[in-house]
Amino acid sequence: MTVPKPLIYLCLLAVGFSIFSLRTFYIHLYGSDVPIADEWVQMATDFLPWLKAEYSLDTLIAPHNGHRHALKRLVDIYWLVLNQQWNPQVSMLFNALLQSISAVFLSLLFIPYLTTRRALLLFLGGTCLLWSLPFGWENILWGFQSAWYLLILTSFITLWGLLLHPPLTRQWWLGAVAGFLVFFTQSTGLLMPVVIAIITIYQLVIEKEHRFEYLPTLVVCILLITLSWFLWVATPHLDYFKADNLSEFGLSLSRNLAFPFIQIGWFAPFFYLPFFLYLAWIIKQGKPLNKMDLLVLALGGWVLLQAIALAYGRGRFGAWAHSRYLETLAIGLIVNGFLLLYALRQTTQRLNIAVRAYALAWMTLVLGGFIHLTLKDSLLDIAAEQVVTQARATNMRTLLRTGNVKQYLDKMGAFIPGYSPMIVPALFNEPLVLKKLPVSLQYPAVVPALNTQDNIFTPTHLPPSVPAYQDEIALGSYTEQKEHATGKYISAPLQEETSYIGIPLIGSENTQGISLQLVDNHQQVFAELSAPKLTPNQWTMVYLPNSTTLFHLVVIDNSQQAWLGFAMPRAVGGVSLWAERLLQRSEWLVWGALLLLVCLYLGCLIIPKPQTQSLQA
Repeated sequence: MTVPKPLIYLCLLAVGFSIFSLRTFYIHLYGSDVPIADEWVQMATDFLPWLKAEYSLDTLIAPHNGHRHALKRLVDIYWLVLNQQWNPQVSMLFNALLQSISAVFLSLLFIPYLTTRRALLLFLGGTCLLWSLPFGWENILWGFQSAWYLLILTSFITLWGLLLHPPLTRQWWLGAVAGFLVFFTQSTGLLMPVVIAIITIYQLVIEKEHRFEYLPTLVVCILLITLSWFLWVATPHLDYFKADNLSEFGLSLSRNLAFPFIQIGWFAPFFYLPFFLYLAWIIKQGKPLNKMDLLVLALGGWVLLQAIALAYGRGRFGAWAHSRYLETLAIGLIVNGFLLLYALRQTTQRLNIAVRAYALAWMTLVLGGFIHLTLKDSLLDIAAEQVVTQARATNMRTLLRTGNVKQYLDKMGAFIPGYSPMIVPALFNEPLVLKKLPVSLQYPAVVPALNTQDNIFTPTHLPPSVPAYQDEIALGSYTEQKEHATGKYISAPLQEETSYIGIPLIGSENTQGISLQLVDNHQQVFAELSAPKLTPNQWTMVYLPNSTTLFHLVVIDNSQQAWLGFAMPRAVGGVSLWAERLLQRSEWLVWGALLLLVCLYLGCLIIPKPQTQSLQA
């Protein structure tokens, strides 16, 4: 390796940080804390039993559309308990972190075989670009989709442990555990043990003198496949989406392998030519497999099986893959791109010219495909989905405010395919659910004031130009009679379980003499905000730490020049607040990541070659 180890690790950190930053930026631009589709089913089947203390092992491994999401359920319940609030954006950020970790982990597996600086920079740059683009926007902007990211990461760990380390070592056992967990992410989790079993059988045949070394891995894979088979769930309600004949299956498969040109199947042989040539060469040679062979064959074979399973299960009319499936198919490009970089170092000078020409055409088409997929498909789909999500949020808030189920159903449209349209209205009748709703869906009732004589805050004391806050009733201290525009509001007792209280505010630019306090039953002020910075005609959410016991909200206006309007306080989880602040700074994260990448790129070019020969895996 011609790059110092510390610089390599910094490059890996930069790749992970860049992927996380860009995905955070997408969530900031297009994400919402309003649950959608299957997330409401999750509340009914997972969160509500947990909140009612009725959770069981059967609940944990219960199938959802053919998948046993046990690992994902444990993660989501953890965030619910830690946050004391349901917030899909927290899951979105966790998913972004998972994919960043997966990218770094996968890069670590390939780095020992990237023997030049150019190869290293091209590989890491391609990996960073691949998972920084929003072609998998459904997974990025849908917190429920964490199962896909858990599938990818546990599959990588299974490969690393079971295939790249000797049996019965610590790493091998970790791979075996990951192989057990991977089925509890998505139903296609069993495909990595299948690939490893096939490769291990090949090793048994080729290296008969070492066959006993490979038996433990084969036995574990067979046990994992058998367990998956027994836990397999039939999904007759999804049979319509299956490929109806061999022609539909073949067309859908070719489109899956043609990623990023998912609508043009004849690109598939061109993009996968390096892998198939490498596979044919391995079979022809009949030689023992080294670690690089194992890595390439396992990862490439896994992507092929994912594409085959997708073509079979979702290949009706030769359909191409939805965005939620693309992040697994994209790994095929990493395998083939690596093989191209490897071939450029191994081929003869005459053959190298042809390889260079093919590699240039390959990279040009991949880059063009990404641009086409991002601009023409992904961003347009994101914009359309954002409009639908906003309409659904308004419809749900109207349901919370009015209780008019008929009006809600009339406006709902296609919401949760395969499930009762009454699932959301039914959940809104559950007090435990209402306490855990995200901030955007909370509709707190007006809390009466305990003081009547000096309370200046009423719904009528707001300027006519002030917009309503999410159709809620707000209280204000505005009046044209300045000498009477002072007073305070002391609420009736309140109690929330979350770490913070959010209060929407609006008012004059000068707020001197205005303050908010949270006061406990002993008249002790445990949180206070004085002279908040506000913008006229624009609501601002402020956050105060909560004591989780009974408290009173006290709003004081001692200024005859200033005025303040506020909506009722609402629960805000600590992780929710952290997530919101992170999202608000996402643009700075992106600029920081780009600056770090540029600096490290220049460092790789300038720093002299080290004396060490390679970076061990």
